[in-house]
Amino acid sequence: MSTVNDSVSATHATPTFTKPDVASMAVAPTMASYETLYKTYDWSQTEKALNWPRKNGYNLATLCIDGHPDEVMQRDALIWVSKDGKEECYTFADLKRETNKLANALTRLGIKQGDRVFTFLERVPEVYISVFAALKVQALVGPLFAAFGPEAIRDRLSDCQAKVLITSPELKGRFEQIMRDCPSIEYVIVVDREGTYKLTVETDPDVLLYSDLMASADAAFDVPHTDKNQPSIIHYTSGTTG
Repeated sequence: MSTVNDSVSATHATPTFTKPDVASMAVAPTMASYETLYKTYDWSQTEKALNWPRKNGYNLATLCIDGHPDEVMQRDALIWVSKDGKEECYTFADLKRETNKLANALTRLGIKQGDRVFTFLERVPEVYISVFAALKVQALVGPLFAAFGPEAIRDRLSDCQAKVLITSPELKGRFEQIMRDCPSIEYVIVVDREGTYKLTVETDPDVLLYSDLMASADAAFDVPHTDKNQPSIIHYTSGTTG
């Protein structure tokens, strides 16, 4: 007679897998045995292959954007297509220039290593420029999902004492509903791609236009040395991923 325990054991029996024939694969795998690699791998192998550390240590912005050979710097790094089909292309050199300018602007605002800079934008090029610019000044970057409501925004900004919020005119209203609960925010930078946002000192005393900051910023920036164990991103989970 079968027992409950027998049934459970049968249900949870260890599955068997047939090892695929590597020779029959159209593309050969780069890892022949995960178990072997797990036991023998050393990060120094990767660091040597990638010529790490470099002049600026392990700064992610330098590694992803600035540190390429000259011929690579002229290649497209980001191709963005708007909802109405307009296309913008940014080379690595373009991204280096734009992130340098915003890094200088953030530095002028007093943002330094360890400060929290949050982005609350749709998926526009300025998201990536903002993230890498903040990394260049060694700030901690916090991405906010564009569908977040006021409460979710408040919880994250207040929890980590964020200093800067980079957002758009369309999303700024959600922050305004809870801004009194986020006294650590010193600056709100508005990315106005349409050029229609009306900024006044009376209504927006702590708000700055992204375009104004970029217009007066230097395109050269000396990225400080960054240790590989230095924090760079704060990411809050939500819902079932928490």
